[in-house]
Amino acid sequence: MTVAGDRRLDYLLVTLDPDVRSSPRPRPGSADLPWPESCWRSTDSDVLKRLSALPDGPAEVHDRGMTRDPGPDRSPPSGSSHWSFPLGRVLGVEIRVHASFFLLVALFAFASTGPGGAGLLSGMSWLVVLFACVVVHELAHCVVGQARGAVVRDIVLLPIGGMSRLERLPARPEDEFAMAAAGPLASVLLGVGAAMVAVAVGVALLPIDLATGSLLARLCWVNLMLAAFNLLPAFPLDGGRMLRALLERRHGKAVATRRAASVGRVVAVAMIATGCFFDVWLVIIGAFVYFAATAEERSTLQHLRLRGVHVRDLMHAPVAGTTTGVPSATIVLDADDEVEDDLPALVRAPRGVLAVVDHAVPVGEIRVVDVVDWLRACADAEDGRAA
Repeated sequence: MTVAGDRRLDYLLVTLDPDVRSSPRPRPGSADLPWPESCWRSTDSDVLKRLSALPDGPAEVHDRGMTRDPGPDRSPPSGSSHWSFPLGRVLGVEIRVHASFFLLVALFAFASTGPGGAGLLSGMSWLVVLFACVVVHELAHCVVGQARGAVVRDIVLLPIGGMSRLERLPARPEDEFAMAAAGPLASVLLGVGAAMVAVAVGVALLPIDLATGSLLARLCWVNLMLAAFNLLPAFPLDGGRMLRALLERRHGKAVATRRAASVGRVVAVAMIATGCFFDVWLVIIGAFVYFAATAEERSTLQHLRLRGVHVRDLMHAPVAGTTTGVPSATIVLDADDEVEDDLPALVRAPRGVLAVVDHAVPVGEIRVVDVVDWLRACADAEDGRAA
């Protein structure tokens, strides 16, 4: 499974204090501003006017592929990185193990040493082989994705499987489709390869026994099952990404993401309902898919809404002709920066306000609430078009 998002946006959503939204904008000449009152005009932002005034209005921004160069990562480490540790690098991609993975290790150890178990060594060896197949599946995503313009952060191993984390997906839907299909294809090739070897050496493939069957038979069936499961149209599973890529060719990324996420949530609910009667792991996976679909839908839509929006587009401008400088110790943003890149610094700023300069000349200020207003205005505009 691949999960794409921008930690700059996640940081805004997670870190933003509700009080920041309602805090009044610092008035000209206040201690929060780095230059005197004479430099400023006191006007409130009109986000809807700015939406219509920008050359790339929301309708165009939403439907373009994510081709922006992410630039240097100025965001703090993501939450999952705090709870995972590096295992190594394969083909240039960092492999990380999440702390919760050791719950699965304990479960395998318990099952292997219990009545009817295959023994601790056998159980742990099968766990290693199983997740080696998962790593191959995820590496296939990463290798094809990198060749087609994706920016790969790492692969994280979880108790429920692997997750390729991306900073950016390929720009074209056909490239995203190829990247999503690469994982299941790799699993099918592993499964078919194991089956061919099993037949060659006379190992029976039936009946299916994933607990105590022969290694080759288990390798065959577990990889085929892994491929089949990931082809379910449950965004952000591989099948859901393939569905989004197909929808994007006709409807654009924003609409395609919404529809794929909606289908994914329906499939996730079906997983949870089925798991209540058959397997608790299906409940856990279904819940993960449900929340992952919602989170990535939100992240993707917000990325599209901010794509191509620069600091100068959302800032409040000072009085024309001002030449007052900014103290060197003051954290300032460049007017030509993309808003996404500066979100961490903006969120951490006192009262969520930072000064904006152009060639060291003060040209305005930007607030967290300006970004929030912009996102809300984009969402309202989208809802109006949908209605």
